[in-house]
Amino acid sequence: MNISELKVYLENLTGQVTFTYNGKDCGIDPISSDTFDVWCADEITKANSINEVMTGNFFDGNALTDIWKSITDLEF
Repeated sequence: MNISELKVYLENLTGQVTFTYNGKDCGIDPISSDTFDVWCADEITKANSINEVMTGNFFDGNALTDIWKSITDLEF
């Protein structure tokens, strides 16, 4: 899976995505087309669009598009 495929997967509201980044458990849970729960370790945030999920600094202060090559244990 590449980052573009992940975006399409989330846009389709298929299900939760989890991964590890910087030794922390992180994830994205699509609630509706304009609401996503996004978390990294103990920090949970709501994003209001898929673009916000992809570019917001939710993952240890970094955007998903910036950390994509550094994540491990991707499950969907």
